[in-house]
Amino acid sequence: MFNFKDTERSLSCMHHWIYDNFPIVIFSFFLILYILVKSQDLVSNNNFLSFTFGIIIFVFVPGYYLVHIIKSRIQDIDVIGYSFIFGIAIQIINIAIYHILSIVIRTDFHTLLIGATITSIIVQKIILYKMKIPLDFKHMRNEFSKSIRNPLIYVFIFALIFHFYYASFNSTSIKPDATLYLDYARNLVLDGTFGSNVINDSISVFDPYYVTNGFIEHRFFPYILSVFLLISDISFKSGLLLLIFANSLLVYPIYNITKKLFDDKAAIIAAVLIGVHPIFSYFSSIMYGPELLGLLFLFTSLYILLEGVTKKIPLLIFFAGVLLGIANEIWWVYFYIAIPITVLFFIIFYNTPASNWNKKTIIKRFRLFIYTNFILLYAFAVKLYSLVFIWLPIVVIEMTAFAFAAKLKLKHEYNVLSLVAGIIFSSTLPIIRDYITPLQVG
Repeated sequence: MFNFKDTERSLSCMHHWIYDNFPIVIFSFFLILYILVKSQDLVSNNNFLSFTFGIIIFVFVPGYYLVHIIKSRIQDIDVIGYSFIFGIAIQIINIAIYHILSIVIRTDFHTLLIGATITSIIVQKIILYKMKIPLDFKHMRNEFSKSIRNPLIYVFIFALIFHFYYASFNSTSIKPDATLYLDYARNLVLDGTFGSNVINDSISVFDPYYVTNGFIEHRFFPYILSVFLLISDISFKSGLLLLIFANSLLVYPIYNITKKLFDDKAAIIAAVLIGVHPIFSYFSSIMYGPELLGLLFLFTSLYILLEGVTKKIPLLIFFAGVLLGIANEIWWVYFYIAIPITVLFFIIFYNTPASNWNKKTIIKRFRLFIYTNFILLYAFAVKLYSLVFIWLPIVVIEMTAFAFAAKLKLKHEYNVLSLVAGIIFSSTLPIIRDYITPLQVG
């Protein structure tokens, strides 16, 4: 006999589960739509739908969970903008990890991306559960309402329109570097291989090893470029979409840094000026990608670092280091820009009373920072990446310094080391496999 009470109870439980796990429901819904749209038998000329659904499931939703882990420390962080930024970072790390694991695990890129995305969401869901942070329908609705009321969302939308419009008037001929990035990303999407047959003669001045092993600089850029090629199509236009998207997202960290240092009015002015800067449209059109995407992660790293330093939270400082490491592997020049700015942040915000600004205090507080970063700067400057002779000694030094700082309760040094540890983590991911087995580029 049919039991209406049991059915009603089951429907009620399902309703509560959907309500309490609404981001997962959204992800599942768009994943199904994405898979259906990717079927060429179902929809023709489906690039727009494929891109829209793909950007939600592969970028926005994973970033949305990470934003809430960070939001527990930075209450006023914008959910929409930083979900996209952090989602891009997550996929770069996912692909970098797969690069290492591809020695023993080989799969097609589409399956990899779906599996890695689901795994990252599950891991972050567990972390949020442990932190007792709810992500239900009401919570999500309130956050989106707050983000939509934020004037910055309109600056972001205007920047998107502006860059799309002016990119159509700029050069339609990409630069030689762009062919290298597109070829690398295309090989990753089609064959699951990491490498390019396009010769890049601007590298390997100090280490010819990489010329013969398919290595390219700025490797994290073709990593995320491959995601956009996958969800849209394999063409220059997909790369243009990525860069216009990154250009427009830059208004978020610029706004937050300026607001932190000055005020709201100055922050809005700075965001608008960055959002309509014509040089970004031109760079997008010729696919000078590492310069643009690296700039996004540089300023996002500096914003998170600024929050972490002022609030003295090692977790934020470590995360800033991870983002800075990503910026380094996208465009290494930004690493050298960030280091002096980082030093200034620590000096200013850890020694706010004028009486503390003395030579002895600064030297004492920066001794571990100077020692460890001297090694890092040397390694990145000469490009002599070596798993045995560079990376492992740095790890040993960092771990020893961590233990030393913790034992003596040197909180400042602990925070500095959190930053350096984050940099090491993301900067070394793409080179570990290269020293285990050479790349085979067909």
